Amino acid sequence: MPATLPRASEELITGFAERVARRDEPRPDLTFFSPERVADRVAGALEALLPRGRQHRRATLARLCLVFVGQPAATVGELDAVSGVHPQTGSRLRALLQALGLLEARRVAGRREFGLSRWGEDWLLAAVRGEVAPARPS
Repeated sequence: MPATLPRASEELITGFAERVARRDEPRPDLTFFSPERVADRVAGALEALLPRGRQHRRATLARLCLVFVGQPAATVGELDAVSGVHPQTGSRLRALLQALGLLEARRVAGRREFGLSRWGEDWLLAAVRGEVAPARPS
């Protein structure tokens, strides 16, 4: 047997050693970031924030929050389209998210837009990642 292995054999052995070292690591959950699971995590995180009478709106509020994962601001029309509710109900839901401290309204070029507050961004990031949400500022 030769004292040194040919280069190809060294690479093969190194690859094998790396594979053996990783064999007991848990396999990644490929569905962790599926849209359904992310929405469920956000709805679950909202449960801790919502008053008792508003729990039934968690899924709709989660859809509204998730708009801001893909864009920093949204108009009333965009939010109403995503929520799938009557505009009057959409107005109440946006007001609720504002009261919770997650959403802020601003005027841009003469139109009203909504975006996440600073804490809302931190909260939503933790929620979509499945992490503990930061405490609400006082």
